[in-house]
Amino acid sequence: MLPWKPLSWQNISKDVLAVISVSVVRCKSYDEREVERAVDECLSLLGGIDQFVRRGETILLKPNLLAPTPPSRGVTTHPSVIRALARRVGDAGARALIADSPGSPVEVPVLSSFYRITGMEAAAEATGAALGFDLSEVAVNNPDGKFVKTIPVARVMAECDGMINVPKLKTHGFMILSAGIKNLFGCVPGMRKSEFHFKMPKRELFGELLVDIALAMKPRLTVLDAVTSMEGHGPAHGDLTQTGLLAASGDVFALDLVAAHIAGIRAQSVYAIKAAIDRGLTPSSIKAIRLLGEPAEGIAHHFAMPRDVSVFNPFRYFLPRTLAERAAEMVRPVPVFDRNTCSGCQTCLQKCPAHAITIYDGFPRADLDRCISCFCCEELCPKGAVGARRRAFVRK
Repeated sequence: MLPWKPLSWQNISKDVLAVISVSVVRCKSYDEREVERAVDECLSLLGGIDQFVRRGETILLKPNLLAPTPPSRGVTTHPSVIRALARRVGDAGARALIADSPGSPVEVPVLSSFYRITGMEAAAEATGAALGFDLSEVAVNNPDGKFVKTIPVARVMAECDGMINVPKLKTHGFMILSAGIKNLFGCVPGMRKSEFHFKMPKRELFGELLVDIALAMKPRLTVLDAVTSMEGHGPAHGDLTQTGLLAASGDVFALDLVAAHIAGIRAQSVYAIKAAIDRGLTPSSIKAIRLLGEPAEGIAHHFAMPRDVSVFNPFRYFLPRTLAERAAEMVRPVPVFDRNTCSGCQTCLQKCPAHAITIYDGFPRADLDRCISCFCCEELCPKGAVGARRRAFVRK
């Protein structure tokens, strides 16, 4: 991957402040012509696709392919957005490559089913783009990382010339919001994701990890699919909400600041955004971001949050900080399994990074002493049979 160093907003002079810009435009549906128009407008406001793509390059389009679900479910990036971007990459004289590494085994048949069901295969066929299958692991040095200096990355993502990050706007039970920064966790190959969850079980530390990965991958452009978004019990089993927007930026951290505003979530409550703010990678308010297209007051919504997951610590109002943090740990959210919905597929058992799930009488149970509350079980359950509730006095 060619070097493409992100700029720190604090070090940018006023005459080039436009670099920290986010374009936001209306897109009322996934109709092909409507999406093409909205993508063109987003890119035009940022100076055009030529600002991010050079002739002769191979450009990776990185969608969110969390699960093998059809586009109508709203779990994954819609193929119409990928299709429009692949065409623009081709117009710039570059080669488009569509790839993701879901949290599943990295065998080609598994990945093929993801591409087919999510509509990526059809998008590639319609545009002449290629699909990426080489998810073998390579190590990417990350000198800018704070906690992780070497990142294991799927080869197809490490060896492209540049990346366009194409996330889906969703709430997230563990990280509060899934947008540009969180989507880059998909660059870590397959089941290696579980290792990071186990090593960094606290949400604040995992947010720092996501920022480290974003610094390592250096996406040239991030285009947010917020035409239909997910609120509530995201990122896989929430309710769809029609936000009717596309957003784009050359700065993934600024893009996520705007994404939080769209969702009506305080930016400091989103662990990855807070980590980026604390490191000086982005300002703390969208007032310091140059919004192009739609005005800030016209794009804000109020997303419902995941069930039983609070974005703030109520104990901080009447306890010292250290005691408040300990009290919050004692009532942390834990997974619960719905017998009426569970199919017995044991996906939760296979994907749990802490190995905290056992099968008893054909039904999953979580060992709450081992559980790290990452909710990978909930996120990857194909039936939506895993929920969350707050459990008092659970030991870590």
